[in-house]
Amino acid sequence: MSEQGGGAAPGWYPQGDGRQRYWDGQQWTEHFSGPSTSTGPVGTAPAAPKKRGFGTGCLIATAVALLLGLGSCIALVAVSGGDKSTPSAQSTTTSSVPKSAPSPGAASTSAPAPSSDPGVDPDTIGDEDHPVTITEGEPFTIRGFDYAGGWSVGDPMFGMTIDGLKVTNNRPRKDSAFVEVKFWRGTEVLASINCTSDDIAPGTTVTLNCITGDKKPTDYDRLTINDMF
Repeated sequence: MSEQGGGAAPGWYPQGDGRQRYWDGQQWTEHFSGPSTSTGPVGTAPAAPKKRGFGTGCLIATAVALLLGLGSCIALVAVSGGDKSTPSAQSTTTSSVPKSAPSPGAASTSAPAPSSDPGVDPDTIGDEDHPVTITEGEPFTIRGFDYAGGWSVGDPMFGMTIDGLKVTNNRPRKDSAFVEVKFWRGTEVLASINCTSDDIAPGTTVTLNCITGDKKPTDYDRLTINDMF
């Protein structure tokens, strides 16, 4: 028998060359019996493949379904538990508004006064070529010399004074103050007064000595201060 119809039972079937060939129920194998030059095993039929029964497949499918269902339940419980322990956005959000803010118009004692020429090198602000505009009684800072507020311009009989002008040396080394305060109307200097101190150690506050023979102008529109050298 050289060909075998589909559906024949597994077994040995005669071939045209005097040998028998094994049919596994679905197709011809490479196993022959009788006189043979084939390299396949002689007279020994391969074990027929075991077919998985319907019951076994059903059990496996049921087990997989149970495992998937159990995994889904565990994931759901974990997510539900996580939701309970996660703080709400409202409870964790903090306000960016400070609890207390300075009142409008409050002056800082360490804020530098604006320069008449803001484009200059900061190291030159407050020198003779770049005076700083100030306001009577207000604090200001010039290169680490912090001038406190509360000072005033006096106008006694023999020339004006500046009273209560205190400076704290916050520079890295000992230094002295030698400054000039000018009263302007437009581009004209109406009067000026010099203020001086001895050497001031870092972190030390002193009151400047200010005196001039000029009288205090009544129609000035700007007040500036600059180092004399």
